[in-house]
Amino acid sequence: MEELEEFFKEVYPLKNLHIMDSNLESSSDKVAIILSLDSKNFQVFWEIPILLQFYRQYLRDTISYKLILQVQYGLCLQLQQESISKEFVETILAKLNVLYEKGLVENKHFLKMQGFLQAILGRKSYAKESKIQSFSREFQNFFDESLEILQNQAKKIVASDNTMEREFEVLLQRAKNKHFSIGVSGVLSSGKSTLLNALLGKEILGSSTIPETASLTILKYHQIPYAEVTFWNKREWEILQKTFDLEILSALKALPKFTQSLQEYILEDSKIMRIPLEELPVFTSANHPDKLCNLVKTITLFTPLETLKNNVEIVDTPGLDDPIIQREEITKNYIKRCDLLIHAMNASQSATQLDIDFILQTLETTNISRLLVVLTHADLLEEKELQAALQYTQESVKKQLLGVIEELDLFMERLDFIYLSSYPALLCQIDPKKAMELGYSLETSNFAAFKGYLDKTLLGQDSFQSKDIIYTLTQGLIKIIKQYKEYLLLQKDLLFATEDRIQKVILEAKAQRQKALEAYKCKERNLEECKEQVEEYLKSLKVFLTQKLDEAQNILIQRLFDDIMYDYQRNKVPDNARLENILNQGLKDFLVDILRQYQQSLTKKILQIQNKMQIVSDGGQLLKFHLNETMLIKTKKQILNAIIPKLLQYNKNQSSLLLEMLHLAFKSGFGSFIEEILTQSYSLQDELILDFDKTLKGIFEEMSKDINTKDEILNKSLRENAVTQEQKILKQKSFDAFEGLLEESLEIFRALQMYATRGKTYA
Repeated sequence: MEELEEFFKEVYPLKNLHIMDSNLESSSDKVAIILSLDSKNFQVFWEIPILLQFYRQYLRDTISYKLILQVQYGLCLQLQQESISKEFVETILAKLNVLYEKGLVENKHFLKMQGFLQAILGRKSYAKESKIQSFSREFQNFFDESLEILQNQAKKIVASDNTMEREFEVLLQRAKNKHFSIGVSGVLSSGKSTLLNALLGKEILGSSTIPETASLTILKYHQIPYAEVTFWNKREWEILQKTFDLEILSALKALPKFTQSLQEYILEDSKIMRIPLEELPVFTSANHPDKLCNLVKTITLFTPLETLKNNVEIVDTPGLDDPIIQREEITKNYIKRCDLLIHAMNASQSATQLDIDFILQTLETTNISRLLVVLTHADLLEEKELQAALQYTQESVKKQLLGVIEELDLFMERLDFIYLSSYPALLCQIDPKKAMELGYSLETSNFAAFKGYLDKTLLGQDSFQSKDIIYTLTQGLIKIIKQYKEYLLLQKDLLFATEDRIQKVILEAKAQRQKALEAYKCKERNLEECKEQVEEYLKSLKVFLTQKLDEAQNILIQRLFDDIMYDYQRNKVPDNARLENILNQGLKDFLVDILRQYQQSLTKKILQIQNKMQIVSDGGQLLKFHLNETMLIKTKKQILNAIIPKLLQYNKNQSSLLLEMLHLAFKSGFGSFIEEILTQSYSLQDELILDFDKTLKGIFEEMSKDINTKDEILNKSLRENAVTQEQKILKQKSFDAFEGLLEESLEIFRALQMYATRGKTYA
């Protein structure tokens, strides 16, 4: 920098003062103060304590303005080094600006120093951007290549000092083991199973127009194909029966084989069976005479398909119109955990109300990265009809979301549309000859676009997931290196220190250790108090929930009672459809309002606890209660199934008995609703406390490691204090080389972070 040389002409820079080798916060204070000194304010402030301490520590009590100029020049040169971060220079500039605003620095001198620091920042930004641009040009596969860069850099560090090896291994392995989940959903006749088979390149799941796949199926990779069947346990089956269609349940129980199967498969604990793939239809097909699919909770299918490699799993749902409500609920819970959801619609019957409702609820209640709507059976439409269907679907979805979803543009960015000729795409892979005879090709099926979307979203070069993994990994590596760099600087600082100074640092470290332990014990006490508070608060909320539901129950019972008695008075059979409508509307009105109040109250309490704990955690993200259609239908069906079969047993003269029956029916239905909400609440409590426990444990482990490492450094410095000057100089060179390697690693990791973030669209 020519301006720097001109300003400090005839001044020899003083280097290797190690001012910036100690704690960055305190060293930035020192650098800012030294750079603020000019010939005038030096005469005023040269005797202030912080400068006197500086002279003693770095200049051996020698005091002169010329020496200050030499130090300033040396600092400016050192700040240009690659090992000094851009953030550190920005901190110094900010502190220098504070001194100027307080009138402690003359305008001319401040502008000159400000110009030097801004020029240094400009060079550092350019260097970093150049590094990122080179990454941009070089990457063919971002995840694999960036992971290789990080692994190689970690190996270089470990080769010089293996202290960080274990911590590096944990982070790198976590990145390699990242799990991806793809959910596939759709209503009956949506072509969902054919789409899935096309994606897998093999016909595994039934794809007839009859609901063949009646179970939730999870597909995972394994070299040897097999399946695991998980059945409902007794408690789940008891709850399930209450929501079954009464005619269907009666028909099932009338089958001798089904009654026998109940005793064999429905046990206290869920039974899990391993079976060959050939036997799957027995347990998954709704058309099999044994009807075992009704007893199946989930199927896990292991298969050696390339699509499932690299920790990818596919969740094939039984359909949104599954008659078994409990299984539909499990489906929706799985969908919440998906990174990507593929929703299939028949191009000839796209954007039904069920489809629209599902998309709306999914966007509101899940954390999926993307939702892809696939119009299947595209080969059955002419090109003009297909484009019209695609446009109609997009417009219908957007119209339904308008006014309901806040920040609609952001939601639409999470929602993509594509068409696919599923059967031709599948046939091209399993029977290319037949496909050619029929005039099918992968190109015309739009399968390449479909696969390309998946690659880009989950596993491709610009994959959102890949970038997130690398960003998180580099964040962890940077944290580790910064910690060990602090230890290294402590060793450098003590290398030439006297025994007295080392003893003084040991005493300071003991005081800091005691302070840290006291702070930790305080957090431990707070955690125990929080556990008790959450427990007591949930008890009070249970009382609130029960009271509110009792009020709603009494109103709804009276409405149903009046309607039933009205028909009895006219010697008519009560209208079941009308009763269902009254109950449905009433439940929606009351339960939505009750749940909203419950959620607001619990959220407020959790935030209070988090503030008391003074811990930044994900606890606040755990609370997600939603009164979805499944919960509503379950409550309604339990009540109706208890009422409707008994209506013929009463007449206009038995109003008291009728009222008693209604109360019992509501007690059962609302009891299940309360149980479900409380189950979610206690699950939240467990997750919240576990989250705090985990965070607190991490704090303790980090604190213990820090204390032990610093103790080891201090004791080692004390032991080696008597070594020769030559040995210390050699040690310093070794420290300098390792520090340079750490700084190089930090620059590479930060550049990768910026590449992973730049141009990223967050859904």
